[in-house]
Amino acid sequence: MTKPRQAPAEDALQAPAGALEESREPSSTKSTSGGVERVGSYSLAATTLALSIGMLVQRFSQLWPWVVDDSYITLRYARHLANGEGLRWNPNETPVEGFTSFFWVVLTAVPHALGTDAVAFAKVVSLLLVGASAAFSASLSWQWLPANTALRFAASVAAAVLVCASPMTAIHSASGMETALFTALVVGFANLATLFTNAPSRTLAWALSSLCLLLGLARPEGNVLALVVVASALLGSGASAATPETRRAMLTWPLLVGYILPGTVYFIARWRFFGLPLPLPFFIKAAAGWEGIDEVVGFYRQGVGWLGILALVGFISFRRSWPLALALVIHSLFYLKPAHLMGFSHRYLFPYFPLVAAAAVLGVARLLRSHPRAAAYAVLGAAVMASCAWLSDAQSDIASQLAYARGLDHAHVRLGHDLKGLASQAGAPLRLVISDAGAVPYFSDWLTLDSFGLNDLEIARTGKREVDYIYRDNPDAVVVLSHERERFVPRLSWEEPIGRAAMARGYGVGGIYEFGAPEEPPFGGYYLWVLTRPGLPALTK
Repeated sequence: MTKPRQAPAEDALQAPAGALEESREPSSTKSTSGGVERVGSYSLAATTLALSIGMLVQRFSQLWPWVVDDSYITLRYARHLANGEGLRWNPNETPVEGFTSFFWVVLTAVPHALGTDAVAFAKVVSLLLVGASAAFSASLSWQWLPANTALRFAASVAAAVLVCASPMTAIHSASGMETALFTALVVGFANLATLFTNAPSRTLAWALSSLCLLLGLARPEGNVLALVVVASALLGSGASAATPETRRAMLTWPLLVGYILPGTVYFIARWRFFGLPLPLPFFIKAAAGWEGIDEVVGFYRQGVGWLGILALVGFISFRRSWPLALALVIHSLFYLKPAHLMGFSHRYLFPYFPLVAAAAVLGVARLLRSHPRAAAYAVLGAAVMASCAWLSDAQSDIASQLAYARGLDHAHVRLGHDLKGLASQAGAPLRLVISDAGAVPYFSDWLTLDSFGLNDLEIARTGKREVDYIYRDNPDAVVVLSHERERFVPRLSWEEPIGRAAMARGYGVGGIYEFGAPEEPPFGGYYLWVLTRPGLPALTK
């Protein structure tokens, strides 16, 4: 007697026979009400998606004035690259790698080369990229779910809704940083890997290898995701009849030529050029103890919340999602150690949120696998519930970021333009020391020593900010951060000797720029004290 074929483990989502299939009864029993119900579920899904997209665009427009100060670090490198001065923080000086996304630097060099607004370019591109991430999350849900059209459609829409409605998505679409780019690459790569595992082809193999390379160029840790998922594609089983040997034969050569070889050449070239195997921000962030614990916990408690339980069910129930889950676990563990500098809205782990969203709707389908029509409504209901729960958080986050935007524009951007004017009067390059080394160096275009260390090799490697080192090039202006306007009360303890040394050397207070007054939370008591050398015109007070 022939033994019945046993369903593979990943088909555990399948309901009892026929439960997930459309009714095959004659038209007399295939009721009109069923068709109306399906149309209703499609209409509900489409309406929910439209509302979430509108919500994302509306929040993005609210956040248009907001840019993160660190975004201007990347833009400074991009401008120098576009101007033919190379990947340098200061032109004609020893190169340092103060950025973590080579891909984003190259991309944002385009508007500089064209003479257009680089900040607007970064924002619009980021909005398009988070939209692509939502679409990729929906596609992943479609691939992961069994062949029931209504459920797959509803689940795919629900995943996209979760991505669009999350306050984190709007924040990262407007920040100007590389987060949206890396997110789109992560979720796009997950889609390609799933497609290749299920239906391998040489075209998909080359596309997958190319995305491996782009992931590594977007952020160094992207290589971890690439290696974990590719190893699974080479060794694991898929839904198609292709054996692991077949997939290895298809993927090995594209991996060598499209990823490993160019990736190795890039790594060696940048090590030789910059003198270090990793970017300088890595040394700054990893210097302290386990400072990332609260941020990682916060991502799962506030950013993901109860969706995490559903995502866990989804990941467990679908074996081919395990490599992605493993990559998420590895990144979560890695980010327990470094400080999450400028880690607003869980920036370091957000690129995995669309995967969590796809797994969460998969979890709902798993729990209701015997009731596919109910599951179709349930996944949409879960997305709507999460969207409503995020409403108050979104408005609070937007208000906070707009307060930051006002402060940055009033202090850092304004100071940068004022220093630019001084340089024009001097007719020669001027030197600046500042710890908030983003907008001020970008808009002033002064030669800058970043006293925080993100763009300084000596400080990044040693963690020391010796006064003699800070003043070795006789800077024309030194900017220190103070809690108060009337007297210097350092916000950063290590800036106190720098400020005192400036005054001892005859520097005067050339201007004080207010980021936030003491009575204005959450950035109250934040002033830029500009200490200028004798002979330099005063700025403002």
